Amino acid sequence: MFLILITAWLAVVFFGLMMCRLAARSDDSHSVELAEWIAACRIAAREAPSTDKATEQLPFDAEPERYRATG
Repeated sequence: MFLILITAWLAVVFFGLMMCRLAARSDDSHSVELAEWIAACRIAAREAPSTDKATEQLPFDAEPERYRATG
């Protein structure tokens, strides 16, 4: 009986250690993915052309035929 209790206790301990190692591995992979995503966003922001809305002027009555009356 005592041997069964020790075996069960060791199984629980090893299962807990395995879950901790799995969680640490998951955290590491999540950190790597997050760092890659941030780097990709920074590269995309540098490469994107700057759009300055203040200098771009649209005509007042641009293409009125595109809009139709609803009713």
